[in-house]
Amino acid sequence: MDRGARRRGIVYAGSGDDLAALIAGSDRPASKDILGFLLLDGRGGAPSATLPVFERAEAFAAALARGDLGDIEALALVGSLSPRERVREALWAAAAAHISVLKVVQRDGAARLAPLSIDDLLDSSAPEFDRAPIAAMIQGKRVLITGGGGSIGAELARRVAALGPASLTIMENSECNLFEIDHEIGVAHPGVPRVTALCDIRDQKAVQRWFDRTAPEIVLHAAALKQVPLLESHPCEAALTNIWGSKVIAQAAEAVGAHLIYVSTDKAVHPSSVMGATKRLGELYCQALDRASARPEKPRRIVIRLGNVIGSAGSVTPMFERQIAAGGPLTVTHLEIERYFITVRRAADFILQAGAYGLARPDLRGATYLLEMGEPIKVADLAHDMILLAGKRPGLDIALKTIGLRPGEKLYEDLLAQDEWLETETPCGLRVILSPSLDLGAVSARVGEVVARARAGVDDGVRALVRAPLPLPMSGVAEAVGG
Repeated sequence: MDRGARRRGIVYAGSGDDLAALIAGSDRPASKDILGFLLLDGRGGAPSATLPVFERAEAFAAALARGDLGDIEALALVGSLSPRERVREALWAAAAAHISVLKVVQRDGAARLAPLSIDDLLDSSAPEFDRAPIAAMIQGKRVLITGGGGSIGAELARRVAALGPASLTIMENSECNLFEIDHEIGVAHPGVPRVTALCDIRDQKAVQRWFDRTAPEIVLHAAALKQVPLLESHPCEAALTNIWGSKVIAQAAEAVGAHLIYVSTDKAVHPSSVMGATKRLGELYCQALDRASARPEKPRRIVIRLGNVIGSAGSVTPMFERQIAAGGPLTVTHLEIERYFITVRRAADFILQAGAYGLARPDLRGATYLLEMGEPIKVADLAHDMILLAGKRPGLDIALKTIGLRPGEKLYEDLLAQDEWLETETPCGLRVILSPSLDLGAVSARVGEVVARARAGVDDGVRALVRAPLPLPMSGVAEAVGG
């Protein structure tokens, strides 16, 4: 058959149910001929009796090699992108045939084709959040976000602005980042009153002036130093931002009667790094504050623990993208290293959902909130997926290179410390973590000691002290919450 007469169109991949819905027309992009189907799982059975249906990626790849399917514009994924291994096989077949991979999305009531990203693969099986409590927490409230120009802080600003706050204050110490997010929010939500606060959270007097001026009711504390290997060489800076800066924000919130939502990390659990240890002490300080203010009218201190936020500034995915653009190799520190990954969008949703849930549960003072993130993912597998999404084959078109663990890194991350336990799980994927109570005076004293050493520039003293255990009061062994 003459090539010019060959049909052009799309091969769609998904479950039998999702593909059947596509054939029915409810989820089909307009003006795109269907050349065939690839089943990612058996739900619903074969979607067509007249078009080619491939139950395995190997059969699909063989048909591509023979030229049986006409001129394929793209492989388009429909519905839930799972199971992950079957999706990866489909991506490999497409890369081998030099076919682009797209996804079917719903926009303005119509199905359209859009590029497939690593975020789509990570978010594919995530549970849905309950938006109503989030809206109730934000609507008509004065909200302040620290680190509001960073990846997570900026996404929080977008979400908050869309929910109709009485005012939104974005606190950020980077002039450029602050300008960019303020301009973006102003264009997208011109009716939201905005305040830009160019301020370092270490500057106690400046922070208090901004809090006095804007009188926030909800504070989302996302500002932090986060680069693990770098902070191993700068422990004093890590302590001054992640410990002292957090204390400054917590005290300013207390002074104006605002609730504080503290964004932490799974690296705070059994920390092997200075960054993780400083965030852990910040967690303990906020937990102790929350328990010490047991009266219902007192403001809350909600601790939220994230996994690795993919796509955020300094994360591994931008580095992989640069390395792919340069033709490789992609560098990983160890083939077995694995992490709990979460997208920036998902992280922002989780922070708001956990904050709303925590504020509605005064009986859980001192709790930590964690998102159900599924199984950890090997960083090498993430690198393979990103190579495939770029239309290349791992190990053939682009190589992977191991470079050894960096200072402060460990192979695996924990989600719960040895002295913590899972209290409950919620329908929207939140996990409530409890732990023994620590005396606020003891935690405050440790914070003061660390900050004094950091101000004096005693690097080794800071390293030692942030990792030293805090003593439990005798009543604290069995006590989980309360004050």
